[in-house]
Amino acid sequence: MLAVSSEGRRGGLALLWKVELVVDTSTYSPHHIDTRVLPPSGQPWRLTGIYEYPNEQQKPETWRLLRHLRSRSTLPWMCIGDYNEILSSSEKNGRLPKPLPPMVEFQSALLFCGLIDLGYNGYRFTWRNGRAEEAFVEERLDRACALVEWSELHPRAKVTHLTASYSDHDPILLDTTPDAAPTPHRRQKLHRFEEKWELEELMEQGYEQNLQSINELKNELNTLLHHEELDMNRISNIAEEYYTNLFTTTRPGNMVRVLEAVDKVVTQDMVHSLSQPYIEEEVRVALFSMHPSKSPGPDDDSLLFCEAKMGECRQLLDILTQYEEASGQAINRAKTTLFFSQNTSRRDKEAIKNLMGAQVMTSCEKYLGLPMIRGKSKVSTFKELQERITKKVMGWKEKTISKAGRETLIKAMAQAIPTYSMSIFQIPRCVCDYINSILAKYWWRQTRNEKKIHWINWKRLCTPKNRGGMGFRDIHAFNLAMLAKQAWRLVTGSHSLFYQVYKARYFPRCSFMDAKLGHNPSFVWRSLLGAGDVLRVGSMWKIGDGQSIKITINKWLPHPPLFKPGADPTLKVGDLIHHDSMQWNRPLIQTTFMQAT
Repeated sequence: MLAVSSEGRRGGLALLWKVELVVDTSTYSPHHIDTRVLPPSGQPWRLTGIYEYPNEQQKPETWRLLRHLRSRSTLPWMCIGDYNEILSSSEKNGRLPKPLPPMVEFQSALLFCGLIDLGYNGYRFTWRNGRAEEAFVEERLDRACALVEWSELHPRAKVTHLTASYSDHDPILLDTTPDAAPTPHRRQKLHRFEEKWELEELMEQGYEQNLQSINELKNELNTLLHHEELDMNRISNIAEEYYTNLFTTTRPGNMVRVLEAVDKVVTQDMVHSLSQPYIEEEVRVALFSMHPSKSPGPDDDSLLFCEAKMGECRQLLDILTQYEEASGQAINRAKTTLFFSQNTSRRDKEAIKNLMGAQVMTSCEKYLGLPMIRGKSKVSTFKELQERITKKVMGWKEKTISKAGRETLIKAMAQAIPTYSMSIFQIPRCVCDYINSILAKYWWRQTRNEKKIHWINWKRLCTPKNRGGMGFRDIHAFNLAMLAKQAWRLVTGSHSLFYQVYKARYFPRCSFMDAKLGHNPSFVWRSLLGAGDVLRVGSMWKIGDGQSIKITINKWLPHPPLFKPGADPTLKVGDLIHHDSMQWNRPLIQTTFMQAT
């Protein structure tokens, strides 16, 4: 046994081992014990128990200690213990989010050492602060990390999070030789017992003297196989009954009442076309247009909004009941969740939950990978995006990848990660700058703590190759371009639901190009307006009768016009045209614009 004394009630390390195991201790301190394990048979390996500095300011000391220990030996290495740090935001629950730089330092240290987190079985977190309700925090601070060589030496090693009532930390168990997990069984074709299976045994011991025992064994085996077949038949019948009930019509009625609330959009010509006999080509086109691994039809969830009042909820239930009776499609209550605003009382929440028969969503952070609710800090909202890109870049083995390979990884993977988020939200400029910085460091082989010279500015590298750059994306510019693409739908797609909702809410009396921020705008609307300047610079009005184009505001000339003093700012392009002859009103033009225009 080897023990390192604690400092008051904090710290303290101990290493115990069985008598038959040879353990050679190399170094130890209040924050680590480094040993060589010499098993009775097999290859020696290295075990380091770690206890990180609890102080935030002293944590870099632990990472320097890890890097130093990595250089001391080439044996397969296992490093296990309390690191007092998390690798990503998903490893913390409660209170304020963890700042990104400490997590990046931890990731960098593991990457430098070549250590890989072995994962775990059991509860997700290993430490909790013991406080109640909103002050409660839990994190995964304890873990086991190992080199690839150690994992190859112990391919069945398993880490389990145990439970303890006497400490704020849960113990973790590393088992290098766990019991083999049962092999997943796939039922094969049922085979009856055949005498030829034991022909070799019969030839050795004689057929006569073993005939009775052989027959008994055959009967027992066939009985077991028969029971197994009965069990499989029973399971098959249950499955068949379930899907028969699922896909058998319930003869829904009450369709007339539902159709009264639906606008009639099917014309007689459409009815005639739909009534025609289908042909083989139509069937082929319909089948081959289906996704190979998805069912046809829309697959987004339905979001229903109402006030947290019992009367509105009963009305909503009545509408859903009518839909079920008319269509035969029942609402899946097990997958239905309720989300309440912060000003809803606990009593109202409980009453509505019991009425609706659905679960309450306590955490509403993401939907389809995007944040549904933004807190006060926009930077914190997109912190996970920074983590994903940082983790992806830091996991690449830059020393073994060529320049062309790094270019491909940056363009095809790292810069593609934020695309979906960027098409909806305007990401803060500091987050974009951080992502650009991480990618620039990777390009110049500076993903660790080395100081490398960036020979060319990243902005220059983001220019096209035919202009001397590398064609990388400037994250902020790409974000604005993606938002401008969505905003263009609010200019041209007047028949979409997206346009109609935003038109009614934010610009009911003007076009998107003239829209203002308005009262209590959403984060998405702010983001779309932020891309409005991109549209104004890159688009130009096409002149028709000119009645909608203001000469001082709208872009209708290839260059900005120059006005003479006293020009009427309320003029429209239509006022500059003689509509009877469709010719320009030259006198008015000459009194309004400078000659250079």
